[in-house]
Amino acid sequence: MSPLSRTSRWFVLLAAALGVASASPATAQDERALNQLRGVDVEEHIGRTLPLELQFTNDKGEKVTLGDYFGKGDSRPVVLGLVYYKCPVVCDIFMAKTAGMMGSIDYTPGTEYRTLLFSFDPRESTEDAAAAKELYFKSFAKPVTDSVRSGWIYHSSDAESSRQLADAVGFRYKQMPDGNFTHPVCKFIITPDGKISRYLYGYDQEPRDLKLAILEAAEGKLTPTVGERIMAFCYVFDPSLGKYTLRALRVMQVGGGATLIGLGVLIGMLFLGERARRRASRLVSDHAAGASGGHSGVRP
Repeated sequence: MSPLSRTSRWFVLLAAALGVASASPATAQDERALNQLRGVDVEEHIGRTLPLELQFTNDKGEKVTLGDYFGKGDSRPVVLGLVYYKCPVVCDIFMAKTAGMMGSIDYTPGTEYRTLLFSFDPRESTEDAAAAKELYFKSFAKPVTDSVRSGWIYHSSDAESSRQLADAVGFRYKQMPDGNFTHPVCKFIITPDGKISRYLYGYDQEPRDLKLAILEAAEGKLTPTVGERIMAFCYVFDPSLGKYTLRALRVMQVGGGATLIGLGVLIGMLFLGERARRRASRLVSDHAAGASGGHSGVRP
């Protein structure tokens, strides 16, 4: 998707979130709202390495760097989100929907991947991060184990660190006069060594899209099932739609391969069945011949 079309998309999304009525004649208030949206965008930087030296504070009040979550033999990819915890509408929906989506896929945060949320509002504290963490666990349909808690982490930071992280992933946000922020809605999928792998836009991706993005970002370090291998082959990421789509050619290839395998199995079974039938027929003939010979040997 081109930057221009993506910007238009975010204008529509954010204008709706702010209650801007595009169908009615523009008012001075509408114009102000649209001016606030200008420059709010996502510029994709696929393959870029995150600034791993940036420092944040986790939801336990501990100082950490981005580099603490990447490399060092850790093979888990990361689902990363930029939010602010006191957002009146958008971030609340985003975090709840993301938690619900994570609860509906086979992979679990803390085991196959990590989930990292970063507030870009420097006014927010460790207490805000910890409260958000507990709140959105309620939308997670799996047991909240110690492993989940250690792999699903909320952060706060100073303005400079959050801005540098946002710039690195191409996330453009603006603070409005009332203190709230306008911003895009996007998840960033990061490889185990800290490179940007995929962008997933909006609230309502299919859980399949998140699973495929995690599998893709793992770079072969997760062991997929046969079904996951087939799904990963048949679905291809479409940048123009921001999601994974089913490719007919690949489905036909898989279907053709399955048909050939099925035919091979059927022919093999028929061949073995025919061999068994012939063997049984020979055994019957041999038995009949033996019985005939034994009778003739006792005649007077």
